[in-house]
Formats: sequence, structure tokens, C-alpha cells
Amino acid sequence: MTDTRTLNDLLNEGRAAALVGDNFVARTAFRRATELDPQNASAWAELAGVTPMLALKRTKLQQALALDPDMTAAALALREVERMLGEGLTLAPALRRSTVVVAEEIRPETEADLVVDPPPPLPDVMFCYRHPDRETVLRCNACERPICTRCATLTPVGQICPECRDARRPTNYKVAPPQIIYAALIGLALGGVMTFAAVYVMTFVGLFIGIILAFFLGQLSGEAIVRLTDRVTRSKRGRPMQLALGISFGLAGVPLALLFEPLALAFVGFVIHRMVTQLR
Repeated sequence: MTDTRTLNDLLNEGRAAALVGDNFVARTAFRRATELDPQNASAWAELAGVTPMLALKRTKLQQALALDPDMTAAALALREVERMLGEGLTLAPALRRSTVVVAEEIRPETEADLVVDPPPPLPDVMFCYRHPDRETVLRCNACERPICTRCATLTPVGQICPECRDARRPTNYKVAPPQIIYAALIGLALGGVMTFAAVYVMTFVGLFIGIILAFFLGQLSGEAIVRLTDRVTRSKRGRPMQLALGISFGLAGVPLALLFEPLALAFVGFVIHRMVTQLR
């Protein structure tokens, strides 16, 4: 089927689609207009306005300005696109039309030739409460504060901010610095005592029996340390507790094992593995 639409028809069709947010139809119409008349600066400018990729938007704006250097709107839009590309962006900000070029309008002969529904209201541009220099249209579903894409965490009920995410964490995963210090002190103290005891036992057994003892003693010792830590820290869990106990026990146990009985390194490893597993 031959396309009989004129340049004027295509431009009006594209503007009508862009007005109601149908950028796909708008791009199709404006692209056909540029194919119909490649020397029409307005068609290139309009196509740039509904192109999401900043690099392609820049190319189309440059084409429009090459054909008509006096297009002030296109020059301003190109400057804005260059700024966003310089900031590392690849897509034009969603739901924002600061770079949309409204070229010299080719109006229909009568108002009845172009009847469209009123456009939906565009959301206000906000700034992330954690990064005031970043524009956003997102809000935290819990506290309603504006957040950028870097701060948003997707959940089954929508995106939430870091503070609301932390507030929703179970109580035993909310670890305070004093509790990390208590766990580290327990690891240091028991790491030295238990490793010294393991060194003493393994000095009198062979390699095979020593590995078996290291496994069973390590599992029991790791479990005992976790139970003691639970009583002191009120059953805190998570990565901070794993690091505090694991590193402190290793700092106390590894030097003793290397100095007196390297076989005890297996015991230290089993203890740390048991503690880290239990504190997930």
C-alpha cells in the first residue's frame, strides 16, 4: 500500500502522538517525514525530540542545525544533550521534555484537522533526599521521600529508600558497634585459649587422628562460641558479626598454630567455618 501522506500530515501526526505520550508512533511519523524530505530541518528537530538515546538525539539535532543554523530551540536542546552526555548519561531523563524541540509549527488549515485528547500531566522533577544533585521522579513507597535509582531497592511492594530498608530488617540483624566489639573480644579470648588447647592435644596424636579431632573439636568449639556470643549480644546475626568473630578468632589462633603445631590450623579453620555458618 502506497503511503500518500504529505510532509505536513506526517509532522502533524507525529506531534499529536508525542502530545499524548506515544513516542513510538511519533518517531515513526517523524522518521518517515525525514525520508520524504531529508532537507527539512523541522522534521529532524521533531525526530530528535522523541528520540530517547542521547547519542542519536545529538546526531539528529546536529543535522537540523546543519540545515537551519538559526533554529534557536535546536541549539539550546543540543547544548543540554551535550551536558548530559558529559555526565555519563546514555538515555534522556524519563518523563522530562527539557530537550524536546518544538520546531516551526506547520499548523493544519483548520483546528478540526488536529483533535487530540489533553496530555497527561507530567510529574514534578524532584531531587533525591540523599543525593541533592540528582534529579528523579521516584519516591520511596514507605516514606514518600524522593530517591534516585542508585538509592532505590526493589521489593515486592515497590522501591524503598535505604533508611526504610534498614528499618524493615529483623531486629537481630541490626548490629550496633558495641556488639561488634563484644564479639571481637570473645573471638580473641577464646581463639587463644581454644587453639592452645587444640595444640596441646594434637601434639600427641598422628596426622589422621589429628584431622578427625580438628573437625569434631572445631565444630563443637564454633557452636559454643556462637552460643556464648548470642547471650552477650542478644542473638545478633549478619555480616558484621561474622567478620568480627571470624577475624578475631583467626588473629588469636593462627599465630599459635603456626608457632607450635601447624596441624591446629585445621582446627582454627573448622571453628571459623562453623561460626560463620551459624551467624548468617
